Amino acid sequence: MKDWKEKLKMRLPAMVLLAATLLFWGLYERYEPAGPILLREPALEDAVRQRGDVMDTNGVFRLTVVSGSPTASINFTVPEGSAYNRLRVRGDVRVDGVEKGKYPWSCARLLLVQYDESNEWIPGHHGVVALAGSRGWLSCEDIFETDLKAARADLVIQQIGRSGSASFRNLRVEPVRLRTSFYVWQALFVLLWLIMAVVYFGRCRLHRRRLRILILFNTVAIIIGTLMPEKWIETTAGYAKVEAARLMHASGSRDPADAAPRKSSLPKHSAEHR
Repeated sequence: MKDWKEKLKMRLPAMVLLAATLLFWGLYERYEPAGPILLREPALEDAVRQRGDVMDTNGVFRLTVVSGSPTASINFTVPEGSAYNRLRVRGDVRVDGVEKGKYPWSCARLLLVQYDESNEWIPGHHGVVALAGSRGWLSCEDIFETDLKAARADLVIQQIGRSGSASFRNLRVEPVRLRTSFYVWQALFVLLWLIMAVVYFGRCRLHRRRLRILILFNTVAIIIGTLMPEKWIETTAGYAKVEAARLMHASGSRDPADAAPRKSSLPKHSAEHR
């Protein structure tokens, strides 16, 4: 019993810090507005492109596909979308009997697609949500890094499944940036975990264990990963996504905003991604 209490006493500080870390970063809003809202609840007449069976009723867009009929989509250009480093896309999505098509992403989707000056779509992260089946309203959002080559960005809603309908409402795009306090809190938690690592290394006599080198390398890797600037992490992850998308694009994939079958008369940028 005494041994159990000693083990609990030794592990309790790390457990408390872990719980505090998960709770804080789960609730902390790291982004703040970096400018005015660029696109707020657009109407159908604001669309720069639409396809298929689409309706706008009191601010709710309904995109319907009957088996064998064309897919449905609507594009809205985001004013000055390429002028900011980060964009937050928000929207509510509801699906009713959406059956997936040939590909896993052939369903109801909310996207932010970027294009360069030649009107070529820029491969990379663009999906906010992809839903199939039936479910009630789901609020979705995601943060996107704007590409340096981007000349414009389009908010795209689509239903590219075999059948079913998808509804969208409360669509919004706004520029955001990391709060200054984010870096302060990040440094504080890094410091706390460094102190915890030093304390436990001595208390648990890790330097005397057979796997001390492996434990040391793991500890250093965790610390480096925590200390690494977020921009490096985002760049590395973004590079992997972009390269994968470029390979798919080179193999004949199409622009995500255009799910229609490929035709030789279509412009190059109308090829569907993935």
